[in-house]
Amino acid sequence: MTYKETEFPQILEILINYAKKGFPLDEIVKEANKLYKNVPIYVGIVGMCVENLVREEEKENFKKGDVIIVVDKDKVYQGTVDKTDKNGNFSLKNVKIIENKKVVKIKFRSKKLFKIEKNILQKLWPSLCFKK
Repeated sequence: MTYKETEFPQILEILINYAKKGFPLDEIVKEANKLYKNVPIYVGIVGMCVENLVREEEKENFKKGDVIIVVDKDKVYQGTVDKTDKNGNFSLKNVKIIENKKVVKIKFRSKKLFKIEKNILQKLWPSLCFKK
């Protein structure tokens, strides 16, 4: 059986769909990995669970300790519910904010820079790159 014949590609497609919605993937990937470690032989079950991992929820249903994602017009927040009040407002801790901007100028003094290498297969295994 090849990798393509397994259900792993389905999990990748689910993760891509979450990314298209603007969700931060770090917590989702951690949960997917935890699911896979619990039931490594049943990849289809892991895929089904990952597909249902993130769901829209009413704010009244959030409680302390829940990890939530808040999608705004130009920002996405991910954090853990720290406190809720009787008006339905809550505060988050360990918050990550993703802001969508068309253009940003950054001064690169003493910042760590990382690059996503898009042609890594070509560089590491050129013999596996075929013309279409």
